[in-house]
Amino acid sequence: MPEPLRSAVRDGNFMAARKDAANQVIPTAWVLEAQNRWRPEPPEGIPMCAMGVDASGGGDDPMIIACRHDGWFAPMLETPGREIPLDSMGRHCAGIVVANRRQESAVIIDMGGGYGGSTFEHLRDNRIDPIPYKGAEKSMHRTADRQLGFTNKRSQAIWQFREALDPNQDGGSPIALPDDPALMADLTAPTFEVTPRGIKVETKEDVIKRLGRSTDRGDAAVTITGSDDAKARMKAVDRFQDDPSVRVALCNIIAGGVGITLTAGTHVIFQDLDWVPANHAQAEDRCYRMGQDQRVTVEYFHANGTLDSYIGTLLEQKMALIAAVEADEIPNQSILAEIQDGLRQLAPALMEEARAARATGDTAARIDALANATPKQKSEDAPLLETGSWEFTSSRDPSATYQVTFGRAGHLECSCPGFTWRGNCKHVREVREKIFD
Repeated sequence: MPEPLRSAVRDGNFMAARKDAANQVIPTAWVLEAQNRWRPEPPEGIPMCAMGVDASGGGDDPMIIACRHDGWFAPMLETPGREIPLDSMGRHCAGIVVANRRQESAVIIDMGGGYGGSTFEHLRDNRIDPIPYKGAEKSMHRTADRQLGFTNKRSQAIWQFREALDPNQDGGSPIALPDDPALMADLTAPTFEVTPRGIKVETKEDVIKRLGRSTDRGDAAVTITGSDDAKARMKAVDRFQDDPSVRVALCNIIAGGVGITLTAGTHVIFQDLDWVPANHAQAEDRCYRMGQDQRVTVEYFHANGTLDSYIGTLLEQKMALIAAVEADEIPNQSILAEIQDGLRQLAPALMEEARAARATGDTAARIDALANATPKQKSEDAPLLETGSWEFTSSRDPSATYQVTFGRAGHLECSCPGFTWRGNCKHVREVREKIFD
């Protein structure tokens, strides 16, 4: 019998007989070498450092947990989807994570498909800050040789697992994987292509079509190879929280919006806008979490006539719709009409933004002149500009008054309780509208 069939029959591993695709991300031989390095127990003295959780949607979809001790991976923990109660899925899955977690290891939850959200929230309720993994998100990382980027975080995670398995790196590969045929198939199935935007790994949906099942084990494993980045992020968060000399934390809305606490901060500034109001609320709440004893100011920067001004208006309309739904009210038709109108206006705004980005010659000069134009003058009839304060009578207690003044760095502040706790109030909004009318 010819090789590699003879070795496959001898060892009972028919994955060894399969010829790798030309554009296969992870070579089969590298996974086999990692499985040959594996021993039943983790290296002595090496604690559990990360848990990758591929959440379940119930039914035929199992919950898979991959536990890692540096380079040593424990056998996959599988909970059949039929054993997970649908009416308490998040609480049940969070309990499984807590029961298997050791040494305060990082918990990374695959949020793709929406199944991980409830588990994520229940873990936070139990004082565990899980790290969300969203494979579709944009990646800012590059390959180890810095030559190529990635089209999304899923492509990054799978490629970084390839790099970790590479036996040609200095000192060889540290990865040791259990002898698990399904894990082997999951890891060696994806293919890739190099695009103008970087490495693009085959979509999970396409891999599932070829395998005839979900790649849960492989997903759980590659999710935690990025945990070193998560550790670096938590180290930076700890410095911001504990080191008085660190005064500013720069975060993007998604990565800085969940799973971290930034109560050392009292001023939140959004430079860019997200399309989803909840993402902004989550990011704001990082400074409002338990332990915050100071007033927090939240500001959004955007200029009139830019794309952000359209998105800002659209966000306000979405928030009005969300408020109506949460209040168990039938949304006013005008709210829906405003959102539709905002979306219609957005298309030409996007076209103008793209046209401005490509502008050259006289057009570029006119754009630069507009950008350097003098901002709107403040209204002269605003008493705040003359007296330094603007007084309002309380709507609940006519004997009480509140003062709006210029506070830190020239920002408007109010003495009312609402501003103390939220960093904004109707009095400040009214003054701002009149001053910058």
